[in-house]
Amino acid sequence: MDFHDTARAYALRRAQLLLVPASDFTVDGWLHSRMAIMRGVEGGFAVARAARNGRLTLSDDRGRVVAEASSENRDAELVGDLPLRATSTPYGRWGDWFVYLVLAGLVVCLALVFLPRRVER
Repeated sequence: MDFHDTARAYALRRAQLLLVPASDFTVDGWLHSRMAIMRGVEGGFAVARAARNGRLTLSDDRGRVVAEASSENRDAELVGDLPLRATSTPYGRWGDWFVYLVLAGLVVCLALVFLPRRVER
């Protein structure tokens, strides 16, 4: 779930729930659990993430954490109800269009800065 391409592929298939197995290191469990939640928001699906040595999370398609537990020092289990909705997001439909728009704006700004200007007298 660290890579956006995976989430977008599931969004294009209109997934409502992703069951995500993971194996975290103790120090990065929280970070990776939050990345998975963000991918769910991007793609418009709920995420049930079970991690060995990390964070177990249940999150809905809006990024709200329904339940959370840690398996860093002991075995853990997590039970909760996840609402499933057919959610379509701009990112799921169009992908990285915003990034390309920002890059185009950057190119225009750089061109304005570095192109020679006419000096009026």
